[in-house]
Amino acid sequence: MLYMTENNREIIRLALTPSAKAKLDKVAESRDMKLMGVSSRLIEWFVDQDETLQTIILNQLHSDDVVAVLDLIRKRLSEPKIGSPEFENGKEIALRAIKKVRSEKAKAEKDELVSK
Repeated sequence: MLYMTENNREIIRLALTPSAKAKLDKVAESRDMKLMGVSSRLIEWFVDQDETLQTIILNQLHSDDVVAVLDLIRKRLSEPKIGSPEFENGKEIALRAIKKVRSEKAKAEKDELVSK
């Protein structure tokens, strides 16, 4: 069942085990928040996560694969996004390195020709 509030937010019902509800109550109380606020923030955070991370959180991944997938996520998150300052800086460093290698290679070829 779905309800709309005045500020255009949808209200949904959740079914929790008594244990999960007690733990959520404890978290909400320790953060001086209402259950709805904690739940809303968790859900908003969850839906913005990578699909692979959602799979892990929902326990839909075989336990033998979790470590490999977490390494993949860590690597993916550490890679700069195209167009970001980190990406552009990395691209510039790579271009300078390529130029340096080409220059050194050309110099070595020239030296080899001169020595013959």
